[in-house]
Amino acid sequence: MKYIFLLLILVSCTAKQPTAKTIPSVSVFDGSISRVLGCMFAPQECEKIKEEESIKQQKEITQELEQLDKEAK
Repeated sequence: MKYIFLLLILVSCTAKQPTAKTIPSVSVFDGSISRVLGCMFAPQECEKIKEEESIKQQKEITQELEQLDKEAK
């Protein structure tokens, strides 16, 4: 009986303890608020920002498509 009790204690000590799941941190300070305020108070600058972002997105898409072409070959 003593050995069974000792065995149960040892097994319970080696049982895997649940770990806390980490939540990825998301920041609201990514610059979007400043863009909105900038567009409110300076609409002409907002158009420049939109053009710059569309050019940036087009470049990213082009790079992704070029990578897909390289992988397909």
